[in-house]
Amino acid sequence: MNNVFPIFKRTLLALTLICTFNNIQAQSWLELREQGANFYDIKAAFDRQYGKKIPEMKRELRREVTNGGQRNDKSERQMEGMIQYKRWAEFVEPRVGESNGDMSAMNTGIMQALGDKNRHASARTSASWSLFGPKSTPTDGGNGRINTVRAHPSVSGTLFACSPAGGLWKSTNSGTSWTAISDAIAVLGATDVAFGNTVRRSII
Repeated sequence: MNNVFPIFKRTLLALTLICTFNNIQAQSWLELREQGANFYDIKAAFDRQYGKKIPEMKRELRREVTNGGQRNDKSERQMEGMIQYKRWAEFVEPRVGESNGDMSAMNTGIMQALGDKNRHASARTSASWSLFGPKSTPTDGGNGRINTVRAHPSVSGTLFACSPAGGLWKSTNSGTSWTAISDAIAVLGATDVAFGNTVRRSII
């Protein structure tokens, strides 16, 4: 009688482990991601879910090209799921390699960054702003859109404004007046500026 209980306990433990393993095996990569599972467990779930489907999806893409871009709803959903995973995995994997797939530190960092962003947004909302213009849309398109405004790191009152269609502009009086400094460049679009670490006059 005494030998029955240890055997029963071992059997119950084995059944519990099997059920837990089967439950993990049955879960989709999205469900595991929502639960905060290890990255490599999520990757394995994706491989189980899509591994055998990828060759068929490639054949479907070739048929799509042959048929002039027609794709059925099922392959459309499968393709969207695969693309969603690939984008997510390419972002996450380099950030969890040193932690053996543990995503807790990365998630904590993301939440801190979002909190900082919200605090900065709140500060901007409470600031006082005045509209200078433009207050109308030109008939030939474009209305002075600006991508970025940067202050010179060591010269007070010097600002740079990056325009997607008007190039790079510079102000030396805190924005009262501006001068275009990129008119000699064939491509006028400017997205951002970076200042040299040693020579502040160097702008990239």
